[in-house]
Amino acid sequence: ESAMTIEDGRRILAGRAKALSIVLLLFVAADLALSVITALGLLDRAATDPMAARIAIAAGLAQFGCLVASAVTTSMWLYRANDNLRQTGATLTYGPNGAWAWYLVPVANLFKPFQAMQEIWDASLGASSEAASNGQALLRLWWGCWIGGNILATLAQRLEDVNHAIAAVLGFGATASLAGSAWFLYRIVGEITEAQQARGEAAVFA
Repeated sequence: ESAMTIEDGRRILAGRAKALSIVLLLFVAADLALSVITALGLLDRAATDPMAARIAIAAGLAQFGCLVASAVTTSMWLYRANDNLRQTGATLTYGPNGAWAWYLVPVANLFKPFQAMQEIWDASLGASSEAASNGQALLRLWWGCWIGGNILATLAQRLEDVNHAIAAVLGFGATASLAGSAWFLYRIVGEITEAQQARGEAAVFA
């Protein structure tokens, strides 16, 4: 991809942003659907009720599929957004591969992916701009929900055999938090993609 023109890069970024936006919205829908199924007690009845079991399995597979798809499309979008900025001369601490690969590194994945996204945001919108400054809250909400959701999900899983009621509450919290993270990421992707497209159009008419 490094040999492509910046115009090609921006066009590809827009396409990946559309795909990622669709996947994120589907993830939110699947996450919320699984929460409703849990609230209705279908998961608890899955062992004895074949219909409840089929519904629970379908919802679980849909959520997992959307999670995998969002991971892949987010990685592809991050690579392209980062590389586009480098092609325009931006100096970034994280490279195109580092922008997504840090998610796979234990401990470092608690903060480095946020830093990589933050510098993409600042470089795309202009670090000193009002939009970039206002966006810091959006970035923190996205990352806070992501970390919080994963912590709650882990706690819910570990407490399932100890206290089912508490595990259920934590599970609902995890679902809501992860759905919120996906929604905030949806907005971030849109803002960054639009900013990079606008910079390209400004360069054409300059």
